[in-house]
Amino acid sequence: MRYLCGILILAAVDISQTIIPGITARVIDDLSSFTATAHTLLVALLQISALVAGITVGRYFWRFLIWGSARYLEQEVRDNLFAKYLELSADFHDVHKTGDLMALVTNDLEAVRQSLG
Repeated sequence: MRYLCGILILAAVDISQTIIPGITARVIDDLSSFTATAHTLLVALLQISALVAGITVGRYFWRFLIWGSARYLEQEVRDNLFAKYLELSADFHDVHKTGDLMALVTNDLEAVRQSLG
């Protein structure tokens, strides 16, 4: 659910970013045709400012939702894997190198988190 919300917010942010060039083009057209007034410039400035504020907040939330979920899943898998290592016999730990097991817990889980995020 968190991933879905993050993706929806990401889509809204991307769509919002495409609106700013249209506003800028309208202002440039008004300025080049000498039809721009202080009111139209102020309205355009406020529109762009509101979009930038919304984009900033949206960007924070999609990153929080998507990357935060990936970190949460990484932590869950890491905890489960560590608990499993504690349950395994001493023979298992004699056969498998400690460095290989540690690499699995650190490097491989980091790669999984990055792919999820």
